[in-house]
Amino acid sequence: MRQQFSVTNQTAAIDQDLSARENLRLFGRLNGLSAKASRTRANELLTDFNLDQSADQTLATFSGGMRRRLDLAVSLVGKPRILFLDEPTTDLDPRAQTQMWHAIQKLVAVVNLIVPCLGKLVPFFSLCFGWCVCFNGTIATSHKKHCDR
Repeated sequence: MRQQFSVTNQTAAIDQDLSARENLRLFGRLNGLSAKASRTRANELLTDFNLDQSADQTLATFSGGMRRRLDLAVSLVGKPRILFLDEPTTDLDPRAQTQMWHAIQKLVAVVNLIVPCLGKLVPFFSLCFGWCVCFNGTIATSHKKHCDR
């Protein structure tokens, strides 16, 4: 069951002393991937998140947006079906926020359920096939789009 879900926290869980590639490979191994599968998955995610050009640099050279994209990529190493996002655009400038929303939009095709924890829900609604807002343990409002998914 644990492999079914993943979390991207508001504060990055990546190792600042490692490169992006090393972080992804480390999390691949922690998720039970073989060394070869870990390398392959790291390369896929580096490409998917436009981090392949700086994959072997330490994170000290990364912008805030690059770190957030890497953190999101790390949470996808194990190909979860459910992804919890805790304030994925916090502390990002407007350009980096847009890049993050584009990265999240791509996830809709591969992750069955994305659970956002956001202060501003409006940008997230355009990505959804359906949504609900819970308050005190009950669904306060919900909406489902008609789609072919």
